[in-house]
This record gives sequence, structure tokens and C-alpha cells, in this order.
Amino acid sequence: MPLSRSLLLVLALAILGAPDANAWGKVGHQTIGALADRLICPAAKAEVTRLLALEGSKSLQQVAKWADWERNHNPEDSTVHSVRTPLAAEAFDEPRDCGNWDCAVRAIRENSEILRDKRSDDMQRLRALKFVDHLVGDIHQPMHTIGEKKRQVLADGRVMSLHQYWDSGMFVDHKVRDIAAEILPKASQLVESGDNTDVSAWTTESHRVVRDYIYIYMTGPAKNEPFPLSPEVAAKALSIAKERLALAGARLALLLNRDLGCGG
Repeated sequence: MPLSRSLLLVLALAILGAPDANAWGKVGHQTIGALADRLICPAAKAEVTRLLALEGSKSLQQVAKWADWERNHNPEDSTVHSVRTPLAAEAFDEPRDCGNWDCAVRAIRENSEILRDKRSDDMQRLRALKFVDHLVGDIHQPMHTIGEKKRQVLADGRVMSLHQYWDSGMFVDHKVRDIAAEILPKASQLVESGDNTDVSAWTTESHRVVRDYIYIYMTGPAKNEPFPLSPEVAAKALSIAKERLALAGARLALLLNRDLGCGG
């Protein structure tokens, strides 16, 4: 049976407009890396620079997407980019939401341990650094806390999954340097205050964004039809996303400060 003209149009928009489905996409992850590059303390900066130089890299921003590229070659790493908290849950629960698989929360902790152990091989520590750089970003992307990628939205004439929208769809017309400059003051304040390095708490925060905002204001009753996002809803989503990016950049800096000699 031939496809209707309208369905063909929807499919074409989905194919042409669908952004990278890896958390935050290039813009988000590089923004987080750029913030941390600016906010880590001198001792952490020196060690990060030394480790990155082993492979010819120069910044956390530059390698922020490495873990997604690595996943393409090692599919077994795919589970470390998210957790699976039930939508109605009050908070992240590690035994329930990670089970026997190596989720993002555990992966951040394990790679942080490798990074802070100066007796470990430098190439292992470099790999751990790149995973921490990326996964702190992943866990601050709200849709990476529930594991659902099927619901679709219609935004600015483009059809994509709700997950893709939060990954990078909302950032199509934005540049890393502009977002980083806008949210650097907020991220800097968070670092100065000490904020926190509790990975489980970060995960609960992200999940509550899904439960209390995304699934209330950004989804319709039918799962099989794209939900049109109003300009007001899209603007609010972007504001929340920028807040999550600021938190991720600050917390990545705090984690590296802790692990590389100038934190608590």
C-alpha cells in the first residue's frame, strides 16, 4: 500500500531534522567541557592538560564527545550513558535503577576512582578522564534517566523524538561559545559555593525534571503522534536545559578538583 503524502512528509522531516541522539549532542557536551576548562583549579588543570597531551588533545571541550564515539566501536559501553528510573519514582535508587548493568552513576564513580589513583597507568587515567568528562554531562540530561526514546515532538517544523529534542534539537541554532558565555557566571557561582559531588543526587534532579516538567508539558495523550511544542514550552525547556548545562559544567569541575588534588 503506498504511503500517504502527509506521512511521507512527516518521515522526511524526521530523517532530515533528527539530530544526534547521544546525550546533549556536540553543542551540549562541548559547552560542559568548556565550562569545566575554565573552572577547574590550577592543579587539576595541570594534570588534565598533561593527560590530554598524551593523545594530542588540548581541552575537556575537545574530547567531550569521545565516549559517544567510543560507544560506536564498543557497543558494550552503551549502558553506561544512562540510568533507568521509573517515571513515577520519587528518587534514583541504585539497586532498582542500575540492577546488574554498569549504569552512568556507577561508571562515573568507577572512572573517578581510576582518575584519582596516580598509581594507575596514565593511559587508563586518560580514558577515565574522558569518560568522566562525558558522563557527568549525560547524567544531567533529564531524558537519560528514564530510558524512553519513542515519544515524538514537532518543534520548528521538525519531527524528532522527545529524547532527541533534549539531546540537541533545541540547540540547532545555538553555538557553544555563546551558551558557555551566558551560563559561565552561574557555573562559577556553583563552584565557589562548593555545590556537591553526589552523583545519585544529580540523577534524582534530572529525573524530577522529566517527571515534573517534561512529561507534563511536553507530551500529549497519544504516543504515536508528534506533540507540537509551543514557543512558550520550547523557551522554558531551553531555560531548564541551560541550567542543567551550568550545573554539569560546575560539577565536572568540582569532581576533577576533588580527584586531582585541589578539592575536598
